Amino acid sequence: MSATDHFQLAASQGKANAVEVLLKQGADIHAVNNEDRNALYLAAAKNSLETLKVRELYVHTYMYLHMYAHILCMGKKRIVGF
Repeated sequence: MSATDHFQLAASQGKANAVEVLLKQGADIHAVNNEDRNALYLAAAKNSLETLKVRELYVHTYMYLHMYAHILCMGKKRIVGF
């Protein structure tokens, strides 16, 4: 398994410390799994507030929601990974 695979697994299990370490080791925060789910989605589905508070994931969340709002304003309906 790659660092990104471990990263997504850690996010899906709510392991905030592992998520932080794997991001520092180069895990791809933008990667999606075979169901088009990214780590942000996986952590939210687990209701893992601690994982969502990891700084890099938090910043990614803000940017992702900003992009989503912008696309909605343009009339688009679907964003990959969310």
